[in-house]
Amino acid sequence: MSVVATNFLFQEPFLKFNSSMDAVKKNENRVLLFDGEDDLGYQDDSDLVRRVIYSILNFTYLVYGIFFKQEVDNEVVFGFLFHYNDLS
Repeated sequence: MSVVATNFLFQEPFLKFNSSMDAVKKNENRVLLFDGEDDLGYQDDSDLVRRVIYSILNFTYLVYGIFFKQEVDNEVVFGFLFHYNDLS
């Protein structure tokens, strides 16, 4: 199987189901901002994203959040978020 990237706005966060925080640390190449008990935070150098955080819920479920910079044009973000959804 081949994967074709469609997001060119910023580097996608690491996501592999049932991954540990150690797996995130090994695969994430952004600058580490904080390393908490259940959370990791990374600085992003793109023009659109301020930081990416990862959390482990109940020691098993890896989730992430993306914090966009305040000055990002909403049209760019909405275009990215709704790329595959026909909202008409």
